[in-house]
Amino acid sequence: MNQYKFKLLLVVVVLMWNAKALYAQLEANNWYFGNYAGVSFSSGEPIALLDGALSTSEGVATISNSTGSLLFYTDGQTIWNRNHQIMSNGAGLWGHSSSTQSGVIVKMPGSSTIYYVFTVDQVATGGTHGVCYSIVDINLAGGLGAVTTKNIEIVPTANCTEKITAVKHANGVDIWVITHGWNNNQFLAFLVTASGINTTPIISNAGQIHTGINRHRAGYLKSSPDGTYLALAVYDYELSVLVEMVKFNTSTGVVNTDVKCFYDFIPSAYGVEFSPDNTKLYASGARDNGKIFQYDLNLPNGTSIVNEKTEIASNGNYAAMQVANNGKIYISHYNYTFLCTINNPNNTGLSCGYIENNVSLEGRVATFGLPTFIQSFFVSIQAYSNSPLCVGATLNLYCIATGAVSFEWTGPAGFSSNIQNPVISNVQTLNSGIYTVIAYSASGSYNSTQVMVTVNPNPQISLGPDTTICSNSSIVLTPGSGYQSYLWNTGSTTPQIIVSAAGLYSVYVTDSNGCVGYDEKLVYLRPAPGPLIIKHW
Repeated sequence: MNQYKFKLLLVVVVLMWNAKALYAQLEANNWYFGNYAGVSFSSGEPIALLDGALSTSEGVATISNSTGSLLFYTDGQTIWNRNHQIMSNGAGLWGHSSSTQSGVIVKMPGSSTIYYVFTVDQVATGGTHGVCYSIVDINLAGGLGAVTTKNIEIVPTANCTEKITAVKHANGVDIWVITHGWNNNQFLAFLVTASGINTTPIISNAGQIHTGINRHRAGYLKSSPDGTYLALAVYDYELSVLVEMVKFNTSTGVVNTDVKCFYDFIPSAYGVEFSPDNTKLYASGARDNGKIFQYDLNLPNGTSIVNEKTEIASNGNYAAMQVANNGKIYISHYNYTFLCTINNPNNTGLSCGYIENNVSLEGRVATFGLPTFIQSFFVSIQAYSNSPLCVGATLNLYCIATGAVSFEWTGPAGFSSNIQNPVISNVQTLNSGIYTVIAYSASGSYNSTQVMVTVNPNPQISLGPDTTICSNSSIVLTPGSGYQSYLWNTGSTTPQIIVSAAGLYSVYVTDSNGCVGYDEKLVYLRPAPGPLIIKHW
C-alpha cells in the first residue's frame, strides 16, 4: 500500500464514532401511580395518562404486553384490568396502597397467559399480612383477565418488610423475586419457574440488620438491571437512615458482599434505583430534608463509592425512583403534579442531567410510589461505528449490551452477521445506510438499536492519457480544482504542475470528506527537431 494511502486510512479509523441507544422492553410501557396519575412511554418520552382508576399513597405495580399494550395494574389490594375496571375476583388482595412496594407482577416463565401478582402489606404501620401471591389468567373474562388464586402467604408478617424486587435468573428464563426480613439481615429469594413458585426461599444473611421502630420496614429494594447487585433504603422521618448495596448471584439466589458493597446514611432515605448500564446507583430522601445522591459504582471499593457520592438535588420530598424504557430515571416528587427526571443516568456526577419537575401529570398528583417492575426490563444496548468512511476502507460495527448472549445484525446490501462486533472490508457506497442490531438474552428477550453508516465515494480524477513532448517544451498537468489538498510525486502540493522532463507523474487529491483520488501519467520526451537544412544541387 502506498504510504500516503496508509496514513489516510489511519486517519479514517480515528474519525468520530456514531452511537445510539434504545430500550425495548415494552412490558413497562404504561405506568399508573399516585392520585389517578399515569404516564405512557409508547412514543419514547412520557405522556400523561388521565384514565387511571387507581389512587395510592405509595406502592403500585403495572404490566403491559410485549407490544406495549396495557394488561392490568394493582395497588396491592385491588387489580384493575386494561379497561380500568376491577378485574374479576380482583378485590381483597392482602397488599396495601400504603406499603412502599405493595407488589410486583411476574409472568410465569413459558406461559403467555399466567401472571403472578406478589403483594406486600403495610407492615410499617400495622399490617397483618406479609408477602403473598395471587394468580391472574389474562385469557379469562374475554381477555380482560381474572384472579384464579388469591392471597397465598409466603413470608409471614413477623419477618416482612415493605420491600420487593424481581430480576431474571442467570438462565434468562426464570425469575427471582427478592424481599428482606425484619429484625435480621436476611434476604429471601424466591424462584419462579415454568413449574410455579418455589415457596422455600434461598435465605442469605448479608449486610446490615434491619430493626428498630416499625417504620424502618418501609423503603425501596431494587436489583440492578443485570442482577449483580441489590440496593435498599431503610426509611425514617427527617433522620439520616440506611442505604446499602449488596451482591446478588443470579444463578444461586445467594446474597453476599464484595469490595464494592457499602452502606451509607442519607436524610429520610426512601427510593433507590440503578442506571441501565449498572454503573450508578441513585438514592432519594422522601421528606422536606430529602436529597438525591448518585453513587459511582465504577470506583474501586465501597469506601470510595460513599466518600465520593454526588448530591444532584436537594429540594426535598423525593420519593420513588424508577428507570423507564427510554433509559431515563423518573422520580416521584411527593404532592407535585410533575415527575423529576435524570436524563442521562449512566453519566457521572452532575452530567447525569437531572431536571426537577419537568414531566407534567396534567393536574394529577404524584405521591410516594412509582410502579415496581422486573428490573431486567431495563438493560441498555448501544451501537457504534467508525463512520463516515471512504470507498475501500474497513467498516467496524460495535455493540455493547449488558447481559446479552447473542447478536443479530442486518444492514444495506443484504448484510447480516451474528458476530457482536462485525467488520466489513473494502466498503462501497452501497454499504451506506442504517444498520440494526438485536441483542438477545439467554431467554430470547431482546433489545435493539440502530446506527447510521455513511460511505463517501473517492474522487474520480484524470491527468489524461500518456503523452510525448519535445525536449524543448513543457505541459501542464492538473487533476482539476476544488479539492482540499494535492500531493504530487514531485513533492508539489499545488493544483497543477509544469512538466518538461520525461517520467511517471502521479497525484493524490483529498476531498472535503477526507476521501482520496489517484491518477498517474507517463510523459515521454523526444528530441526537438534541428535547424532546417536546404541542399542545393
